[in-house]
Amino acid sequence: MRCLVTGASGFVGAWLVKRLTARGDLVRCLLREGSSVAALDGLTFERAAGDITAPDTLAAALEGVEVVFHLAGVRRAARREDFLQVNAEG
Repeated sequence: MRCLVTGASGFVGAWLVKRLTARGDLVRCLLREGSSVAALDGLTFERAAGDITAPDTLAAALEGVEVVFHLAGVRRAARREDFLQVNAEG
């Protein structure tokens, strides 16, 4: 399966990428500029530069993908709008 994982550099996302790659899936990770990929060390994945809040960065990341695991999220935000922009609109 070809899949895209948002939030792949986070705790839950990294564990999902580990599981998907272990079973042989082709994994593409949507990663923002400057994101640490330390949690993904040793895993085979394709990096897609982008941000779920920037729709113009998503077309290339989604190309050829069969399923999206949307795990990107904000736990705290200064404004409600910022929280909703990532967690609901993303």
